[in-house]
Amino acid sequence: MVFSQRTFFFMYGDRQKPESANNIATELVSRSYCTVEKKFEPTIKNSVHPEDTNMEQEPRKNELMHRFELFLEGKLTHLDYAEREKDVVVFTHTFVPPEFRGQNVAARLTRYALDDARRLGKKVVPQCSYAAVYMERNKEYADLHAGT
Repeated sequence: MVFSQRTFFFMYGDRQKPESANNIATELVSRSYCTVEKKFEPTIKNSVHPEDTNMEQEPRKNELMHRFELFLEGKLTHLDYAEREKDVVVFTHTFVPPEFRGQNVAARLTRYALDDARRLGKKVVPQCSYAAVYMERNKEYADLHAGT
């Protein structure tokens, strides 16, 4: 609970203020100014409809976090990137949880990220070892390689 100076003044005026937030909450409840409920903290698993967990998810670009993301069974997989220049993007790191490794999840993320770079007319510096190997094995992305 967050209490402002106004709450303190409303409750206590010039009287001595309690020393802890728990005492304030107890007094507010006892005076029936409010009720205290357990705070619900949603998680990714709780926010996904059970029927949707079996659907094939598509990667997405999270520009705020500078990464490409893919949620699988409520867990985050991602490929991080950094903008080096106006027309160059650096793939810095790929993460896939252990239970999804070996299922082409990193390949899906990398392919999506490379297609996004191509669509935007950018070159790619594959600093991440996985992205470097992916670009080397998939020659159709050779034109995107910016070098070092």
